[in-house]
Amino acid sequence: MKDEDKKVQSKIITIDGKKYDADLFSETAMLNYRGVLVAEEKLKQLDNDRSMIETARIAYVNALKENLPPTLDSEDE
Repeated sequence: MKDEDKKVQSKIITIDGKKYDADLFSETAMLNYRGVLVAEEKLKQLDNDRSMIETARIAYVNALKENLPPTLDSEDE
C-alpha cells in the first residue's frame, strides 16, 4: 500500500449526540474527556461492587435465617 493510499483516521468522539474530531481537542479538552472516561469506569466498578455486595448480603441473610433459634412468638403457641 502506498503512503498516499493510506488514510489516517481521526478518532471520533461523540458527546451529547454530537461528533467531534479528537485530534482537534485542546489539551484541556482532552484532559477533561479522559476525566469523564475515568469517572464512567469508576461508576461501572461501583455498580459491580454494589451488585456483589447485595448478593453477599442476601447470602448472609439466608445463612442467618438457617441458624436462628426458634422465634419468641413460637413459645406463645
